[in-house]
Amino acid sequence: IEVHQTCYGVPQLPPKGELWICDRCKSRKNRVKPVSCALCPRRGGAFKPTIDHKWVHVTCACWIPEAKILDFQNMAPIDLTDIPKSRFHQKCYICQQRQGACLDCSAECGKTFHVLCGLLSGAYMQARSPQPEDNNNNNNT
Repeated sequence: IEVHQTCYGVPQLPPKGELWICDRCKSRKNRVKPVSCALCPRRGGAFKPTIDHKWVHVTCACWIPEAKILDFQNMAPIDLTDIPKSRFHQKCYICQQRQGACLDCSAECGKTFHVLCGLLSGAYMQARSPQPEDNNNNNNT
């Protein structure tokens, strides 16, 4: 698999003459059996481990707002515990599956979709900065 070094979390390239190996292959778990992303039904791609021993695409983890990448230098592990259960019950309007977590369309059309389904189908997706917390609730008085 080819990845961007920074996007996948490869702080240092291996010494000359040595091969780079992705996290999934390094784990030696499920080496023969294909792995599915915990956030979408797609197999194959750039996977990173979660804190609960699952695998997710780096792209899916970056786009699901409640997914937390605990170490940005290595882009892993990924904590999925704050993702609302409702995201996992939504049906993707592109692939028609309920496996994984969906995003809600920000155009308020009511459609939901998996991150990679949206990206691969050419859907317009724009990252937004988180809204600042309400300053009236801080304890700096």
